[in-house]
Amino acid sequence: MIFFKKSSKNGVVCASIKDHNLLIVKLIDKYILKQILLYSLFCMGMFIFVLVVGKIIRDGQDILLIGKVSPWMLGELLIMLILYVINYALPLGFLTAILLVLGRLSAQREIIAMKASGISIYRIAIPVLILGLVGTCLSIFVNAYYAPYAKTTYLQDLRKVLQEDPLQYIRERVFIKDFPGYVIYIDKRDKNELHNIWLWEVDSAGAIKNFIKAKKGRFGFDSASGDVLLTLYDGTGEMRDFKDLEDFKNASIPILSYDEFSLRLPFGAIWNEKNLQSKKLSTMTVFELMDYKAKILETESSSSKRDMTQGEIAKIDTEIQRKFAMALSVLALVLIAVPLGIKASRAETYANLGIAVILALVYYGMIVLVTWFDDVPGLRPDLLIWIPNIVFIVLGLYLLKKANRN
Repeated sequence: MIFFKKSSKNGVVCASIKDHNLLIVKLIDKYILKQILLYSLFCMGMFIFVLVVGKIIRDGQDILLIGKVSPWMLGELLIMLILYVINYALPLGFLTAILLVLGRLSAQREIIAMKASGISIYRIAIPVLILGLVGTCLSIFVNAYYAPYAKTTYLQDLRKVLQEDPLQYIRERVFIKDFPGYVIYIDKRDKNELHNIWLWEVDSAGAIKNFIKAKKGRFGFDSASGDVLLTLYDGTGEMRDFKDLEDFKNASIPILSYDEFSLRLPFGAIWNEKNLQSKKLSTMTVFELMDYKAKILETESSSSKRDMTQGEIAKIDTEIQRKFAMALSVLALVLIAVPLGIKASRAETYANLGIAVILALVYYGMIVLVTWFDDVPGLRPDLLIWIPNIVFIVLGLYLLKKANRN
């Protein structure tokens, strides 16, 4: 059957309906892939910027503000931060891009035109799903290795900066809780000289054991041990009853008056990473987690120790599954974004961005809910961590099927 026929002196050019439709489908695939890829890169860049800036403000604002970081070190810190947050920015970028592109196509009736031409929603979704699979594979590498590696490297680089001048860790009018066993409040700081210092010594449960107050103070640094030396002048202190640390009414006020008093703050303990066990599981790569698991199994002996070992192994297994589950979040969010983008039919950027944020909050909210069971090995948290992906994938397939019928 001939779709069109054109005669010329040189010959005849013919095209069948099948060839013509195939050409149209290829052009549509190319257009959708190009648009979603461009929007994905832009959206990922936007989310990376927001997440990196938030991380810097939370962890390193004082370092950056006082200009203690060299351009080279700052560049390395930023690269490590980008590699760390990209595991969150990647699924969010794909999700937002798909909603923007398909929402605009649907709002402009182009989706309807495609369906009228005999192209199903399933066929329209194929290039999007292929891009989602590629993003999932990339996310597996990021979550399994590069993100934990980047987080560890970032903390190590930050430690180097702080060790060069650990006194910059001290901030004015902030309750400093970074020194194990102490809470410090400083009203004013003039270089190494401090004014109006309040110091609480607390136990492991956070209950107050001792309280010391001083008009002036001075910081020093012991490079050998890595500890901060705090010398207080002209102050008073009080001691709580060890039987009832929260009994403020019966506490003696004050029982100590001094002209000069010194104590050592264990700054070095903050960054102590002598062995693998001192690292958090979230900062380990999948390979490190497997090695750690094998090491624990080798040291298992007594029954009491066996119970502790099983609990630790359950946490390791959960962390490994979490890394792969987070990688699959790209495909899960892509699947649900396709029918929602078509159904929403919104060309406005802010509307689609709002839908993306809501979906992301629901997904990561489910992840947080599942993590509440990390300390209950009997409930198999390593399997529960897959529930958000299963819910989103099943719901996405259902909505995709429903959108194809309409």
